[in-house]
Amino acid sequence: MNVLIIYAHHEPTSFTAAMKNLAVEVLSGQGHTVAVSDLWAQGFSATAQKWDFVTTSGGHFNYMLEQKHAAKLDLAFSPDILGEIQKVKDAELILFVSPIWWFSGPAILKGWFDRVLAMGVTWDGGKIYENGLLRGKQAM
Repeated sequence: MNVLIIYAHHEPTSFTAAMKNLAVEVLSGQGHTVAVSDLWAQGFSATAQKWDFVTTSGGHFNYMLEQKHAAKLDLAFSPDILGEIQKVKDAELILFVSPIWWFSGPAILKGWFDRVLAMGVTWDGGKIYENGLLRGKQAM
């Protein structure tokens, strides 16, 4: 199975890091292919902006509509987003490993959700559940 771990913690000696490292060790030991997106180490930006797209549709900037536009243009996203989208497409299981801060994940993880789980790529109107663009994948 292809497993993608989205890891969102800045401290390599943290309990969260230990959980990520154990997941990599156990899953690899069971013969699974494991990829890790270490958002802090990658310098992943949590901010959704115009520079997330190679080209825009012009006029009033609407982030979700630009995502849909970029998806139609053979994925005209910035390289950091394209790399993450490809990892999501390759994955059969996605594990999110992060601390809980103020009843939520860190901003860098929210930014990953906003920028990578793009309209037209991972979801779209009416394309949810069994008709969804991520059907067959699991996440935890």
